[in-house]
Amino acid sequence: MQLNFAVVLSLGSFGFSLVACWFAWRAPQRLTTLKKFEAERDLKVKKLYRERVQKEYPEQVSKMKAEFAARGLASSGQCKKALAELKSTHERELGMIDADIAYFKQVLGA
Repeated sequence: MQLNFAVVLSLGSFGFSLVACWFAWRAPQRLTTLKKFEAERDLKVKKLYRERVQKEYPEQVSKMKAEFAARGLASSGQCKKALAELKSTHERELGMIDADIAYFKQVLGA
């Protein structure tokens, strides 16, 4: 009776260790799969965000010009300075978005 119990206990612990080893072996593969899914999702989101930024920029420019025109300062240096600052901010934001998109494409390619 004690021998049967010892055999059952040893087989149970051996089976448990096999399952634990299998889970330990599968964990990196599962994490890699999750990382790729997250990268695909983030890439889609960044592309949508880039489209939105590109679409909103002309609207922002026309709104700023209209504000300066309403105040009678359409040809002033303040208007040109504000538009130049808006343009540099837009270009910097697009650069950051493009860098993120390149990173996610690199992650998906690896």
